[in-house]
Amino acid sequence: MKKFLLFIAWVILQPTTMLSQGCLPEGITFTTQEQIDNFQANYPGCVEIEGGVIIGDWMSGSDITNLNGLSDLTSIGDGLQIGNNPALTNLTGLDNLHNIGGDFWIYWNHALANLTGLDNLISIGGLLGIDDNNALVNLTGLYNLSTIGSDLIITNHNALTSLTGLENIQANSIDSLYISNNNVLFECDFQSICDYLASPNGTVEIYNNAPGCNNPEEVEEACLISVGETDVENQISLFPNPADKTISIVVTGGPEIQEVSISNHLGQVVLRGKPVNNFLDVSALQPGIYFIGIISDQTKTIQKLIIQ
Repeated sequence: MKKFLLFIAWVILQPTTMLSQGCLPEGITFTTQEQIDNFQANYPGCVEIEGGVIIGDWMSGSDITNLNGLSDLTSIGDGLQIGNNPALTNLTGLDNLHNIGGDFWIYWNHALANLTGLDNLISIGGLLGIDDNNALVNLTGLYNLSTIGSDLIITNHNALTSLTGLENIQANSIDSLYISNNNVLFECDFQSICDYLASPNGTVEIYNNAPGCNNPEEVEEACLISVGETDVENQISLFPNPADKTISIVVTGGPEIQEVSISNHLGQVVLRGKPVNNFLDVSALQPGIYFIGIISDQTKTIQKLIIQ
């Protein structure tokens, strides 16, 4: 009788044990919201996908709006591609994903505003490529990512202004660095980037971004002064912003302003001068997004300026 009861207990527990093992060695592709929603029902207990995962249809797009159906997923053995999902605004649903074994590409998701949902991602076995996501402003959501296994690629964005989110990547885990064609990206001097540029492991290509991140030399210069720059930025008041005719630049307890230069999104200096009684005339500028460099004898800080 005792042996029989033990056998029954084993039978009851065995499916749970089996289902908790790795699954889908050939990987899986999701092209519809229905497939995402039904994933846990179709693959019960599948939390560690052994193969690769594709989310989206790179040719014709998908109707995927959220990734909530993948909330149990903890690891992917091969690569992950999230591409051409026009209605996907964030990555919530991947909150329990810790490791990706291969390359991780995020591309052509033109409503993707942030990377919320990747908050527990720790390691990527291959490259990290983020390309052509028109609404993406920063990379917040990747702040727990510590290692990648190959290149870091950030390219072709119209709204990306900062690499916030990449602070904790170990520089020695990056092979080559590509940051290009991000029209308004002006803030690149984060610890991981600074450390990599100090001792690069491979190719470095940084170009066609906004002033401050338009070439390796600009980023290296920003890295040298970024600690002091933070203190200076806290002392600078720039208003109104958005502006139309004049702006007021006030430095509280900081170094005297020697020069102000304003550049457009192409990195071209369109106005240069020195504030008079803290005011600068910007009435000659056309409406748009600019970058104002405030220069003293100690440092240079860059801020975004909107002319309306």
